[in-house]
Amino acid sequence: MPPVLHAGPNIGGETSLPIPRWQWFSLISGLFALTMVLAAMLFLYALTFSDTATLNYRLRSPLIIPLLVVALLIGTWLLARVLYAAKREQGLWLTPTKVHLSNGLMRQSVDWDDILEVQAAAKPRFATVKLISRPGTLDLVWASRWARKKSRTWLIEIYTLEFDMDSALLYHLIAFYSQHPELRAELGSRAASDRICRGAVLESSARRPGALS
Repeated sequence: MPPVLHAGPNIGGETSLPIPRWQWFSLISGLFALTMVLAAMLFLYALTFSDTATLNYRLRSPLIIPLLVVALLIGTWLLARVLYAAKREQGLWLTPTKVHLSNGLMRQSVDWDDILEVQAAAKPRFATVKLISRPGTLDLVWASRWARKKSRTWLIEIYTLEFDMDSALLYHLIAFYSQHPELRAELGSRAASDRICRGAVLESSARRPGALS
């Protein structure tokens, strides 16, 4: 059953339709990074202070310590990103004129009229909805030094695993309003929520190659 969506905060003087985030995503990401850090520290401690004669021969490889150090650094970096982003606004908002996306580290927005194509793909990670826009029309705001420097200023990637909505429904929702500019004014109103609950965005949104199912 489609989720019931409610009007969100005004963005740039416009009403918005917020897509609810999956509340456990940040927690699971943080636990994964923390586990990675603790495991690397534990192995480094064992290799440094344990009797090497008792260790498995595979753990006595000269590459094991550098690899563990790399894992420790990556885990620490990921954990810092998760903690930093958790304190900042994250989400996906659809307004009558723009699509806004924030992961806590980087905020992106693009005008609906500048979106050339809405694509669905299973890569680069999980299920992804890609908004391909005209070159140079994507607004980027870097929230911190932890943000991944984005060179493709014509592409927004929405990782659907982060949101509490079926991947296919999210794709069709964005594709629907991309294809129907005359209906975008209803975003942020009860009319948009009712349309989603009726499944009307699925019926009217043209299915494209590679669409999520």
